Amino acid sequence: MKLPLQKYPMLLAAVFILGAIGAAAILWQRQFSSAANAAHPTEHGRPATAMKTITAARSAKDASVRKQHRRSPTSRREAAYPAAKAPLVDVFEPLLQRASAGDTTAACRLSLDLSRCANLKNSLAAVEHMTAAMADKHSTTSGPVIDVAASVLNQADDLASMCANVTEAMLDQAYAMQVMAATAGDRRYRQWLASNPALDRQDFLRQLPQWTDYRSRAKAYFDDALRRRNLADLPFLLQVYAPASVIGMRPAYQVHDAATFLGLYAAAARYGIVMPPDIEQAAKTLQAAGQRGRSFDAGWQGTAPGSLMDAVTSRMYPSDAETFCR
Repeated sequence: MKLPLQKYPMLLAAVFILGAIGAAAILWQRQFSSAANAAHPTEHGRPATAMKTITAARSAKDASVRKQHRRSPTSRREAAYPAAKAPLVDVFEPLLQRASAGDTTAACRLSLDLSRCANLKNSLAAVEHMTAAMADKHSTTSGPVIDVAASVLNQADDLASMCANVTEAMLDQAYAMQVMAATAGDRRYRQWLASNPALDRQDFLRQLPQWTDYRSRAKAYFDDALRRRNLADLPFLLQVYAPASVIGMRPAYQVHDAATFLGLYAAAARYGIVMPPDIEQAAKTLQAAGQRGRSFDAGWQGTAPGSLMDAVTSRMYPSDAETFCR
């Protein structure tokens, strides 16, 4: 991914305010200076879209990474599937063909990597919007904004080669690939789809058919999870049924049902699952108001996770595609 730094003056200004993240900015300047010099001017001086950033020309580093992917020794499994963070423009068609033929691992890898690029695109746009808005108000860039900007820059650096030249048409395949994996793969893939669909929440209307499909699949999954009572699903069920006051990391599919939420909360407490403060507070507020919970005392199977947030995070945002997609 090429980030033409001259198109992000506000972001760079924010980055340089704190010396703690100066090294990251310098790294970007050195690494992508050639791309910045060749960048096209933006209309009316406004920043180019993040997608144009992703599709900018590759640097020598990209060529080096691709060369390494070709030459590095691989095991039998690694030879069968692309190496982690291989350039998507090179592996998209082969993985798409394998996924279409029923290869759930290929479908999972493609969906997960495309989702990462889409999330990075949105993060770049969001940081630029925040810093530009603060500049318009002539306010000092805050510490949290600096931290976010630094984190996004580091993420962009990490995913630069993988996301270079990825197009919107390619990104639009992420959900279809996720559905393929979830339909033919194991229950982990279905839990992944139900908790975090590979769709853009900022582009809801354009993806309305896919969101409608997702809602149907998520409802079927969580209704079944409530009947099956597998402890691996309990953290997600809590997030699904939590009241609106809980604004943390939640699945896109939500059902505001206080009685079910309190029953699930009691079950999670019995099994020693550590819950975040907003879940704890929501339960206490409902109980203080006299709300009673449904009984979910019996029938739970499997092993309880130690932490609700760790369980939810690892499934909603798998960090290792090669390990998760197998």
